[in-house]
Amino acid sequence: MFFLTRIGFAEIISRERRLMHATITSKGQVTLPKPIRDQLGLVEGTRLDFEIVDGIIRARPVSRTALDIFGVLHQPGRKPVSSEDMKQAIEQAAVDRYRAATGSADDDA
Repeated sequence: MFFLTRIGFAEIISRERRLMHATITSKGQVTLPKPIRDQLGLVEGTRLDFEIVDGIIRARPVSRTALDIFGVLHQPGRKPVSSEDMKQAIEQAAVDRYRAATGSADDDA
């Protein structure tokens, strides 16, 4: 016969709180619980690698390589942005963000 000690019972309750459940759809899709997505920073479109280790499914986000994003910013027919234009845009974004955070007027910064 098995008796739960106070510590054993607490461990079981703690483990149950960590367990999260999902259901496989008829298409084989699974929605990851929001706490998992939030903790790992997973967003729509994130690709995952899967492996089976000792009967356990392990998943991890796929690391993107430079080849994955090569050309993603190029738009045919649009002239390339110069490094000076990029620098000015970054500076303006920083000023705008500061103003939004502090409620500063345009002539304060």
